[in-house]
Amino acid sequence: MNIGDNGEQTNDEELAAFVEEFCVGDVFLNSLEDFTVFEFYAANNESSRDAYLAEKKRNSKLKELVDRQMSSGKREEPIAYLTSIVKRFSDYKLNLEQVLKRTSDESPDAYAVREAVAEIGKIATRMNEATKLSQNQRIMQLYFRSTAPSANLDLLNLLDPSRQLIYKTPLNYTGRSRPVELIMFDNYIAIFIKTVDGNLEDEGDNEGDIPGIQKRYLYKIKEKPIHVDNARVLFDTASSRGITELLRHSTTTSAHSGTSTSGSHESPLIRHSSSAHSDKKSFTIQDFGNPFDADSHVATTYNFRVEVEVYRDQWKKQIEAHQKSQVFVDVGVCEDRVFVATRNAIFYGLEGSAYKRTPLLGSPSVSLGENIKQIEILEEFDLLLVLANDKLFAYNLRSVINKTSQASVRQQIAYPVNFFRIGVCDGKTLICAVGDTGLRWQMKLLDPTFKKAKKSIFSANVTQDMTVYKDIFIPTPVTSIDFLKMRVVIGTCRGFETVHMKLIGADGNAPLLDSTDPSLKFIRNRENLNPLALFRTDDERFLLCFEDQGFFVTKHGKYSLGSARFNWRGLAPSKFAHFGQYIVAVSRNVIDVFNWATGELVQSVVAENARVLEVRERFMYVSRDSGSGEDGTWEPASPYGAQVWKIELRV
Repeated sequence: MNIGDNGEQTNDEELAAFVEEFCVGDVFLNSLEDFTVFEFYAANNESSRDAYLAEKKRNSKLKELVDRQMSSGKREEPIAYLTSIVKRFSDYKLNLEQVLKRTSDESPDAYAVREAVAEIGKIATRMNEATKLSQNQRIMQLYFRSTAPSANLDLLNLLDPSRQLIYKTPLNYTGRSRPVELIMFDNYIAIFIKTVDGNLEDEGDNEGDIPGIQKRYLYKIKEKPIHVDNARVLFDTASSRGITELLRHSTTTSAHSGTSTSGSHESPLIRHSSSAHSDKKSFTIQDFGNPFDADSHVATTYNFRVEVEVYRDQWKKQIEAHQKSQVFVDVGVCEDRVFVATRNAIFYGLEGSAYKRTPLLGSPSVSLGENIKQIEILEEFDLLLVLANDKLFAYNLRSVINKTSQASVRQQIAYPVNFFRIGVCDGKTLICAVGDTGLRWQMKLLDPTFKKAKKSIFSANVTQDMTVYKDIFIPTPVTSIDFLKMRVVIGTCRGFETVHMKLIGADGNAPLLDSTDPSLKFIRNRENLNPLALFRTDDERFLLCFEDQGFFVTKHGKYSLGSARFNWRGLAPSKFAHFGQYIVAVSRNVIDVFNWATGELVQSVVAENARVLEVRERFMYVSRDSGSGEDGTWEPASPYGAQVWKIELRV
């Protein structure tokens, strides 16, 4: 554009002619590829500033130059020339929007300018995200450098590029006279204590400082970090005070957290008095992923008090919002708490007795006094199997459903039985009943195959044709049963062992793991193993799940190098399920979802007194007790308030 000799722009006619020949929108659209460099500037803005400040501190000549420039009247340091690049980009969008306002809709440039504004807005959004990520990583590095090394710091994994700081506030923590900093990352919630040179006895204030000597402030992580998915925020009520008053100071050491509370005046389990805690600034965080008691699995409880009430509400809001955003499996409550095993609603599960208060138990079929541990259905054989009082019974399924006169007729098919499994091996559907006889354990394999042609809904003896396919005695306790093509895999204290259905002797019985593989020394040299589950992969490997960990082996029993390892976080899960690319571990109060390929914990669901009812190909049924109310207050678990969840792989 020409500028007149007097510095003024040309007249309107010349400007209009210029606009007709010159399309502003096209210029910007043709330069969009070059604009992506601004994303690089935005991502490195913070690091550039840090590098400049560090160089100025190190380089005395640079400092002299800056001081000279500032004293000569310059208002900004040289670093401003780097940061102003990002600011300049934001002006493009503002200026183009003004151009668009002054451009008529009939102008051919209107569409191009409008498109340029939209594209520059997208780049600006990516720049903001890059800046936020850069600032977030800077904060993570600051906390990492300023925190004393520990296993808890490793757990936070602050140097992960994707790590995010979600929320933090200073607050008061039970048992401490000074405030702490509660920080919520995208994976864990951690309590940070500010120290001076790592000395916990000298915190925060500057009284008694020696002139000329600068104190070095550090952070220390207090207590084991709380996994965000396992946290539950409770507000104080009269009922919650009565319940949590039971969680008193303990003189024992938690086997799961590794944190001793013996004699400590900072125990997180010491409860405030009712008068001190019954206000709207106090709240409690329960950590179901860190049981306080290994036997009762009571969640560890932390009590906090904030200065402003809104902080308390924000903690609950932030935690629950993040839990809902990290979803890989969907959890839904089955209507009317009914567990559907077939096309007919038959039973559901509650704490105490796995299948208490069910339509089955309401009929003459099973006495309400019987301790029912397990129920399974073989629909193709018209069988309902019930394990009660260490005895395995078989019912005619259609008789039970139709409530005929034969509904209560049953036959004991195995005793004693601790648990049983149904699977396919040697081309047959087998019922595998396992029990402790006192001197040794017995595994009885029952074949119901030829019942199919002879069954009758009016038959008095529903299992008269069921035969024992194999009867095997095992010298050690059995913890799990799994089925392969021709072998039954038995989990004992010695590990996984296989029993061939055709071969006998040394050829038929063998440990699953290769005893010569040095990579398996970490598991082979241990005593009292507790194998719980085995899963076969598409590439002919096996995932072996023990009480404390899981790992892959080849079909020859050798450790699968480079494969994922699984750490169950000390929660001792009792049941496992494989859903697509995830492995689900069900513990007493927590259901964890791990990535099958990486071993990473991707989702965790709190489920008090969880009990697996049935596992299908893409979903499972789990019973659990009721927990907290809608307002975050604690409601005691009730057998009448129990629910059945359907946990389904998200498509």
